[in-house]
Amino acid sequence: VNEENLCGFGNFPWLDYDMIVMKNSCMDDVAVLAHEFGHYFGLLHTHETAGGTELVNGSNCADAGDFLCDTAADPGLSGKVNRSCRYVGNERDANGDLYRPDPRNLMAYSLADCQDFFSPQQINRINYFYTNDRNYLRCGGADKGLPNLACHEGGSLTVEGAEVSLSNFKVINNGNAPAGSSRLTYYLSEDESIDESDFVLGDDFVRALDPGQTSTESFSQTISGVPAGSYYLMMFVDSENEVMESNERDNGCYFTSPQIVIENTVAECKCTSATASNICEDFESYIPGRLGRQSSCWTTWSGREGGNEDGYVGQTNDGYQYLAVQGSNPNGGEQDVVLKLGSRVRGNYNLAFTLFLFNGDKAYYNILHSFIPGRNDPNENEWAQEVFFDGNGQGNLKVGNRYYRFNYPTDKWMVVYQSIDLDNNSSTLWINNDPVHTWKFSYQANSTYGTKKLSAINFYPLDDDHRFFIDKIILEEASAYGSNRAAYNTVSVQQLIELPTELPMMEIEQQGLSEQEVQIFPNPTKDFFTVRANFEREAELTITIQNTIGQIVEHRSFGQIQNLNANFDISSRPAGVYLVTFKSGEELVVKRVVLE
Repeated sequence: VNEENLCGFGNFPWLDYDMIVMKNSCMDDVAVLAHEFGHYFGLLHTHETAGGTELVNGSNCADAGDFLCDTAADPGLSGKVNRSCRYVGNERDANGDLYRPDPRNLMAYSLADCQDFFSPQQINRINYFYTNDRNYLRCGGADKGLPNLACHEGGSLTVEGAEVSLSNFKVINNGNAPAGSSRLTYYLSEDESIDESDFVLGDDFVRALDPGQTSTESFSQTISGVPAGSYYLMMFVDSENEVMESNERDNGCYFTSPQIVIENTVAECKCTSATASNICEDFESYIPGRLGRQSSCWTTWSGREGGNEDGYVGQTNDGYQYLAVQGSNPNGGEQDVVLKLGSRVRGNYNLAFTLFLFNGDKAYYNILHSFIPGRNDPNENEWAQEVFFDGNGQGNLKVGNRYYRFNYPTDKWMVVYQSIDLDNNSSTLWINNDPVHTWKFSYQANSTYGTKKLSAINFYPLDDDHRFFIDKIILEEASAYGSNRAAYNTVSVQQLIELPTELPMMEIEQQGLSEQEVQIFPNPTKDFFTVRANFEREAELTITIQNTIGQIVEHRSFGQIQNLNANFDISSRPAGVYLVTFKSGEELVVKRVVLE
C-alpha cells in the first residue's frame, strides 16, 4: 500500500481478489485492522451512499446507507470527532434532522481510539459471509464437523379455502455433526422465494437432531389478515439462525401445489414505515417472541434490539396476538419498548390503542416530541406527556408539569385515544370515550415550553408491579374521516373504539388431555417441581414452560411415552406465576405453577 493516507484495504466477499492488505506502520492499530476485516466479511461503511443516503429517522435503513438498521445514519465522520469521542458536526439529512452518528462503530471513519464495537446486525452479516462465502476458512474445510439442517422429502399439504393443513413434514440434519434445537417458520409467498414482503404464519420448535435424524412437524391455520391473491406455502428451517451449518443456503422449500387462494380478506395491519401517513399495528403478522428485530418501526430506548429491552409478542389460545410489557426490576425496566412515529411537525392525527390491565397491575407510557435511541439528554429526547395507570382503576396524565386524574377499567380491554393537531397545536386524551384533558401539544410533561413535534410512543414498566398488554395501535390522519375515508383500507380509529372490551387476554383452554393424566407438585414451589404423567396408551408429549408475558423458559420433547416422572428446576427464575403447557398432538392442558 503506497498511498500516504491509506492504512489498508479489505476485499468484499463478492470481489475477485481474496485478501486484506495492511501498511506495516498501521499493524498496531487494532481498530483499522478490524475495520478491514469488516469489509472482508461483507460490511459497508456506516456512511455508505452508493445505495442511497440513510435518513436519521431510520425509515429507509434497510434500503440505503449500509443497509443495516441498528447502525445510526452517518454523514461521514472524518475531522468531526473530538478526543472525547463525541461527534461535533452539525450536518442535517434530507428531512432537516440533525445527524447523531456513533463514533464508536468500527465501520465509521472516526478516531481509531474511539472505535470498539460492531453492532449485532453487523455481527450477523459477518457470520453470514463467514458461513457461506468464506467457509473455506474453517479448520478442516467447509463441510467437515458441522450440522446441516434442510427440508426433507415428504409432507402432505391440504388446502380448503383459507384452511391450510400440513402434516408429516420432515426436517433433516444431513450434516456431519449434531444440530441443536431450532425453529421452523412457515410463510405465505406470492412467488417462489422468501423475502420481507412475505407473510409469517407461525413457527414450530424443532428438537436437536443427530446426523441423519429427522423431525416430523405439522401445521394448521385459518389464513386471515392478508390481501387477496394466490400464495405458496413456504417453509424455512433454522429461521432464527441458531445453528451454524455447513450450508446456510438450503434451508428454504415450498409446495408448488396446491396453491393457497385468499379472497375477500382485510388489509394487513402491520407498521412497515414510521413515516407513513397512516400506521396500523395489531401484532398478528409477527412470530411470537421478541419484537424489535421483526419490524423497522419498533426499537428500544437504547436502540439495541434483540435483548431484554424488547417487547414480547404473546398469543392467546385463540390465536390472537398482542404486545406484552412486564417489569422485572424495582427501579424500572428491563423492557423499554418504542414505536417510532416519524418526526411529524405538521398535520392532524388520531392516535389510539387498546390496553389490558389485570386488577392490581400497573402500566405506563409516554409520548415523545423527539427521540434518538440511546440518548438520555433532555435536549435530544423530549417527553411530550406521561400517562400512569396506578393499578387500582385510577390513573394520571402528566403534562405541563401538572397531573390530571382519570378512571379506567381493569380485567378488560380499554381504549386509549388521543387527538393530536400539530397545525393548531392542540391535543386531547380520552380513556374509553371519557375526556381527560385538552392542552397545547407543544407542552412537555414537565414544562409549558417545548417542541411541537410527534416522534414516538414509549411503553415502559416503571417497576416490577407493572404488567400490561397492548394491541390494535392506530395512527391516522384526521382527514381520513372526510372524503378520503373510503380510500383508507385498514382498521380505523372509529372501528377500534367499537371493539368489544370483554375479550379475554390470557384465557387457558383445556382440550382433550385429562387433568388427571398430568400432575405438578409441589405447587407452590421454592426451586423445582415434578411433572408426573400417566396415559392409557403411548403418546408423544411436549412440555413448555412460559412466564406470564409469553417468554419460553424451557421446552422439552419426550417422544412417545406412556408414563413420565420429570423434574424442572426454575430456582434461577424470578418469583411469580408460570404456565406449564402439556401438548400431545392437537390436545393440550395448561397448568399454573407458582414460584415463591
